Amino acid sequence: VNKSVSFEISYKKSSSPTWITQSYIVSNTYKTSKRLSYRFKNLEVDTYDVKIKRTSSYDTNTRVANALSLDYINEIIYDDFCYPGVALLAINAMATDQLNGSFPTITCLVNNTGTVKPKDNPAWACYDLLKREGIPDSDINLTKFQEWADFCTAKNLTVGLYLDSQQELQSALNMVSVLGRGIVLQFGSVFTPIVEKLVDIPTQGFLFTGGNIIESSFSISYIPYNERSNTIEVTYYDETDSYKSKTVQVQSHDFDSKTMEIKSSINLYGCTKRTMAASYAKFLLNKNRYISETVSFTAFVDSIACNVGDVIKVGVKY
Repeated sequence: VNKSVSFEISYKKSSSPTWITQSYIVSNTYKTSKRLSYRFKNLEVDTYDVKIKRTSSYDTNTRVANALSLDYINEIIYDDFCYPGVALLAINAMATDQLNGSFPTITCLVNNTGTVKPKDNPAWACYDLLKREGIPDSDINLTKFQEWADFCTAKNLTVGLYLDSQQELQSALNMVSVLGRGIVLQFGSVFTPIVEKLVDIPTQGFLFTGGNIIESSFSISYIPYNERSNTIEVTYYDETDSYKSKTVQVQSHDFDSKTMEIKSSINLYGCTKRTMAASYAKFLLNKNRYISETVSFTAFVDSIACNVGDVIKVGVKY
């Protein structure tokens, strides 16, 4: 026996007295409970009231079940994009025996530099990472980022890196910032880059002496020269050879055939130029050469104005 159930779905904006009603009839016969869905598209963004009214009577036959019930109402918000900040790649390929039972290896070049700020600059690449996390400019030290970007441009420091795996923001920042010889740190709510570069000791610099260093807190450590690396091996990804991984090795200025080699290796992700990889190796060797000691101390409250990366003076008889 063919049975049917009719009902109406009405909706309106909460601020409007006018209901919009559409009628429906379910006339098929089912042996089990049937779940149906109805969609209303292209509604204006607003708050809506919804009501459902059954317009047909209940069947008196005890062998017929035609009750209606409402399970749920879903809201769909349309937007111009589905995957914000994510590069999507689609492949349209003919199915062949070579693809049977295996997933093909796909390589591609991604161009993500067509923006106002060049993302091949490590400073602006880190800035882009912060913006993708929804961090406003008010929480980014733009003056320091601009200074860092100018430093990277002057030193010809670039980044050619595509992050294709999920990771913590700080981890991604560390991976990119090292290419610009810096690091991005958070002071309170503000992100600020600290860059390893030559600076003059400021006239109004901080001077720490026995007068503002807490007694017995000062210590000094000397780094033995014979324990320092005299060879640096850097792995980079050559842009002139399909971004294959290659290594460049640089030795210290006083290295000779009689010197015992102490090698350190580093994988410089995002470095695509041999010259930049060699320059970074020389930079590390120079740090080994000229940083001969480290000091540690605790100061009084007048040191609160110091930040990480500031150049200070230390005058202590030790």
